[in-house]
Amino acid sequence: MRTRLWAAATSLVLGVSVVACGGSTAGEGAGAEAVPTRVRAIDTQVEHAPGGDDFELIDGATDVTVGDRARTDAGGFGEISYADGSLSRLDVSTEVTLTALPAAEVAEIEVAFDVGRTWHRVRDVTASDGRFDVVTSVAT
Repeated sequence: MRTRLWAAATSLVLGVSVVACGGSTAGEGAGAEAVPTRVRAIDTQVEHAPGGDDFELIDGATDVTVGDRARTDAGGFGEISYADGSLSRLDVSTEVTLTALPAAEVAEIEVAFDVGRTWHRVRDVTASDGRFDVVTSVAT
């Protein structure tokens, strides 16, 4: 039976941690090859900062890696799609940092939530060391 987990997090009011399974930490499985993760604009302005560099406007979909940041403006709406089929939606005036992404054999996702509001659809995690975490300054 497939189970889907939906979580909303608001950094100014509420912090949510979504743990799908297991207890691995960010960086484990780092030797495995990363699978593609993409951020795309759904509505108006969404920006991407590769590796902590300056933000650049996204036109279409852009590949992202660990350490990259994404943000929306006051009218923007964006989406991060992970290789395992999980999604993160970014509401207006939202900023996140990708701190762990799935490796070839481990579904390990961690998003540091800086400001704004996000929604997450998490796919089934079958590996004992798989997880999906949303980390906020309020709670983890």
